[in-house]
Amino acid sequence: MRIRGERKTEDGRRRLGDRRPKTEDGSWKTGVGSRKREDRRPKTEDGSWKSEVGRRETEVSSWETEVSSWETEGGRRKIRVSGLMVLVLVLFVLACSGKKSDGAKVQERLDNAEIKYFTNGKKLYTQHCSNCHMENGEGLGRLIPPLKNSDYLLSDIPRSALIIQNGIDSAITVNGVEYQQPMPANLSLNPTEIAEILTYITNAWGNEYGGIDPELIKEVLKK
Repeated sequence: MRIRGERKTEDGRRRLGDRRPKTEDGSWKTGVGSRKREDRRPKTEDGSWKSEVGRRETEVSSWETEVSSWETEGGRRKIRVSGLMVLVLVLFVLACSGKKSDGAKVQERLDNAEIKYFTNGKKLYTQHCSNCHMENGEGLGRLIPPLKNSDYLLSDIPRSALIIQNGIDSAITVNGVEYQQPMPANLSLNPTEIAEILTYITNAWGNEYGGIDPELIKEVLKK
C-alpha cells in the first residue's frame, strides 16, 4: 500500500513528501526564514537600516539642543540681572549726589501745621483751580497765566489772596507775558481754605515761598 505523497529513494525505502512551502524560485523555505519577522527599524534616505549609533546620535543632538536653550535662557537671565544692577547703581549715585525730591524739600521748608495746609490746599486746587491753571501749574498758553515760577504770584501774596476770592477782570503781566482772560471769583472759599491753596501753589512745582500766615490772609480778606 502506497501512502499519498510518498516517494521512493534510491535505496528503495519509502519517504514522505516534503510539505514545506516553497519560495518564488522553487526552493524550499527554511524554518528560520518562515519565522523571520519584519525588521521595523527606521530606514535612512538611501533605504538602509538606521543603526543604534544613529539613534543615540539623534538623542545626543536633542540633548545638546536642550542645553543650548538652557544656556540662552541663562544669558537672558544674566542680561536681566545686569539691567537690575545698573538700575541699583543709578539710584545709588542719585542718592549720593545730594539731590532731593520736591516732596523732601517741601517737608524741610514747612512745619507740621504748614504741611497740613499744603496737603489740604492740593485737594482744593484740584477741585477749584486745576481746570484752568492745569495740574502742573503751567497754565494754558497765552490764555491762562502759569502759577509755576510765577513772579506775579510770589511777589505779592495778599494780592494773590484777593484775586482767588474775588477774581480779576483787568489784564495782568506774568513773567513778561500779558494775560487778558478774566478770572472768576471763588466766594464759596473761606479764608482758611484760601490760605491752604496759597500754601500749596507757592510751594509746589519748584516754587519755594515757604509758609503762609493764615492770620494775615484773614485780615486781608476782611477789607
